[in-house]
Amino acid sequence: MNEYHFASIADKIVLDPMGTISLNGYIMGRTFFKGTLDILGLGFRELRYFKYKSAAESYAREDFSEADREQRQKLVDDNYNLAQREICEGRNFTPSYFDKLVDSTFMFLPDDA
Repeated sequence: MNEYHFASIADKIVLDPMGTISLNGYIMGRTFFKGTLDILGLGFRELRYFKYKSAAESYAREDFSEADREQRQKLVDDNYNLAQREICEGRNFTPSYFDKLVDSTFMFLPDDA
């Protein structure tokens, strides 16, 4: 998505006849180590003073806290909305058409792109 977003300001995009374009959207994840630390017999105590300070969650939890999920979803939504707005402006798409492309098409071959 980022590469197409960057390219969307160009008048023309040249694509190899055997190439593809995909608009995969955005996702944000995290690796959690608490289960591994438990197996190894190592403990970890998280000291948190503010709701959105979540750096230590990877070691203290097995899943996202609500605050971390909320802040990560906000970042993903903001990135998507920015890409949607600017790609739609650059390519004269409507936001609903863009959403349909992202939601229903995995890969675009050169003729379709």
